[in-house]
Amino acid sequence: MADKLKPLEKTSSSLFDALSADASAANVSNAADELVSKRASVLAIVSALLGALSFLSLLNLGFLFFSAFAVLAAIFALAAIAKSGGELVGRSWGLAGLALALAGAISGPLCVATYRADFDAQADEFCQIWFDAAKKGDVLTLRQLTRSHWDRPPIVDEDDAIKYWATSTQDEDGHRELHSFLANPTILTLAALGDRVKPTFYATESQTINARAEVATRVYAVTVAPEKEGDAKQTFFLKLTVERRLRKTARGEKSIGWNVHPGDWRPLELDENGRPVLKVVE
Repeated sequence: MADKLKPLEKTSSSLFDALSADASAANVSNAADELVSKRASVLAIVSALLGALSFLSLLNLGFLFFSAFAVLAAIFALAAIAKSGGELVGRSWGLAGLALALAGAISGPLCVATYRADFDAQADEFCQIWFDAAKKGDVLTLRQLTRSHWDRPPIVDEDDAIKYWATSTQDEDGHRELHSFLANPTILTLAALGDRVKPTFYATESQTINARAEVATRVYAVTVAPEKEGDAKQTFFLKLTVERRLRKTARGEKSIGWNVHPGDWRPLELDENGRPVLKVVE
C-alpha cells in the first residue's frame, strides 16, 4: 500500500511544480508586456542633459540659457508623466534635470559674484596704497606702482633711487614722460592737501577680463576736509584704472601683480547735479 502511494505523491508534487512554473512564467510575461507598453519620456532625459550643461555657467554666464531650457523641459516632462497614467516613465530623470538646472543657475552667478568681490577688495586695497603715496608726495612709489611688482627695479637705498631716475631719463622720450608724470595736476593737488584728503570708492566705470589680465576703471570720491573751521567740505571725483596681471614663473607657479595706469589721473567732469559723468558697466 505504501509503495502505491509513492508514485502518487511524486506525481502530485510534479503537477504543483508545473503549475508554479507556469504562474511564474505568466507573471514574468505580464511584467514584460507592461514594461514594453511603457515609454521613457524623452523630455525628462533631455532635461537631465541640459541640467548637466548648465554648469558651464561657471565658465561664462552666457551659458545660463541651458538652465532655463532644462527647467522648462523638466516641468513639461513631469507634467506629461503625471498625466500619462503610467504609460510614461522617467520621473527621476525629470527631477534630476530640475535639480541640476537650479544648481547650475545658482552656482554660476555665485561664483562670479565671489570672484568680483575678491577682485574689488584687492583693487580697493591697491588704490588706497596709491592714494597714501600721493598724499605723502612719494613720487618714487607712485612711479613704481605704474608697473607690476616683477617689473619694478628694487630700490633699497638712495643710490638705487638715483640710478632709477637716471635710467628713466636717459633718452628724450623718457625725460619728457617723467616730466609729464611729475607735473600731473592730480598728484600735485593730492600731495598739497595731504591728510585732508579722504578717498572713498564711488563706482566701477568699466571692467574687462582676458586670459592674462583684468582691467577695471574705478571712480573715487575724494573728499577734502576744510582747512578752517566753518568752511564746507569739498569733493571731486577721480578715475583710477588698475590692472591685475597673471604671470607664470619658470617653475610654473602663478604670480599676480597690480599696476595703475597713469593716463587716467584726472578729475572727472560733473553733470548738472554735481555727479561725475561716467557710464557704469555691469
